[in-house]
Amino acid sequence: MTDEHPLNAPWALHFERDGTEDVAVICDVDGDELVRSRHFWLPDPGDPSPPTLNAVQLMVHAPRLLLSLERLVTQIEPEQMGPRLTAALAEARTVLDAATGGEDD
Repeated sequence: MTDEHPLNAPWALHFERDGTEDVAVICDVDGDELVRSRHFWLPDPGDPSPPTLNAVQLMVHAPRLLLSLERLVTQIEPEQMGPRLTAALAEARTVLDAATGGEDD
């Protein structure tokens, strides 16, 4: 994967008020809507973060996470690692393949 990928990233997250509830919206780099969440309430300072908010925050950063993981995986030499890091690298490659439509496991 290079910096240019079919995800049309970076993605942006914004919130819309729908009555008394909030809706999270993720848009691609062109401003086109990709995801609209279910209704939830944005937390007040000190309140726990709702699962919907956690999920959309992860989604909006997914393209950068994917690119970072791919860069990391291509820089690591398995023969320089112990068995636990080798297993983690293999798992990372499996996830990358699944996320990018590469080889099936």
